[in-house]
Amino acid sequence: MNNAGEYRKATDPNNGEVFFGPSTNQFAGADPAMIDSMLRKNISSLKLSPPDPVDVAAKFYQRFVYIHPFNNGNGRN
Repeated sequence: MNNAGEYRKATDPNNGEVFFGPSTNQFAGADPAMIDSMLRKNISSLKLSPPDPVDVAAKFYQRFVYIHPFNNGNGRN
């Protein structure tokens, strides 16, 4: 995989959009130009999070999935 560890770019095959889920509720990942700043904000939010580790992990994961920073290529698609 030649793009391992790199954020998605607008020049990707789907024009920078990442879709998953049934066609009736497809989701496009965050704008590739915003990935770095959104990830930084998500990581920074860990410092301000409530003390419940399950809540912290769930919210972090939810935001990370929304950002979807990397290209697909893990064999699930």
